[in-house]
Amino acid sequence: MKIGVVGYSFNKFDLDLAAKMMRSAFDIFVPKNAESENIEIVSGLTNIGVPRIAYQLADRRNFITVGISAEQAFQVHCGVYPVKKQIIRGINFGDESEVFIRYIDFLIRIGGGR
Repeated sequence: MKIGVVGYSFNKFDLDLAAKMMRSAFDIFVPKNAESENIEIVSGLTNIGVPRIAYQLADRRNFITVGISAEQAFQVHCGVYPVKKQIIRGINFGDESEVFIRYIDFLIRIGGGR
């Protein structure tokens, strides 16, 4: 199962509430008896905001972390999260969107975007 996660990519929001919402969403999507190696948490690779929260929670549950982004991710101030699998498509943010949507089975959105 591949669960995409999108949301605010800055830290100017309630991080605790976002983490609580993310845990609840994971609990809804992932059955208690699911094998963690069959669960992929997919986000935009950046190491900030909702993507980082998703990756951190995924690591705690031993889920596979996947970052799908454009090359621009390697130029952002926050850096990239050390995911287990990277998929890089295009140069600018947004170039990877179609790949992201085709890759995932479900989508979780926490908060808004910029």
